[in-house]
Amino acid sequence: MATMILRASLTEDSFKNLLERDTGRRDIIKALVERVGLKFIAIYFSATKANFMVIVEGDPSKLPALELIYLSSGGYVGLESEVMYDPEEWQKIRDLARKVAPSFEAPNRDEIDRMILDE
Repeated sequence: MATMILRASLTEDSFKNLLERDTGRRDIIKALVERVGLKFIAIYFSATKANFMVIVEGDPSKLPALELIYLSSGGYVGLESEVMYDPEEWQKIRDLARKVAPSFEAPNRDEIDRMILDE
């Protein structure tokens, strides 16, 4: 299970609504995240970047649905996401990469490089 961070940049109108309303966004975002099938962990506002960060856990293949909902709503001007893995999960990813990497032919190697490596 991966941990993901979504950084959502709001439109000017969204910021105005946040300023004028007394209700927060936590419960709304939590419900959305759970309906997509991810586990809501936390929501934060970054005062230095003026965006919201939503932390979730679950299957990374569900992240695009959440991104599509955010961006199609018209309330955001941008969205970035990161998928993070704990050390145990990263070990599995690294083991797979180590297994597959020797068979990969990099595009920056020409025939002479391959001949030298074969010697």
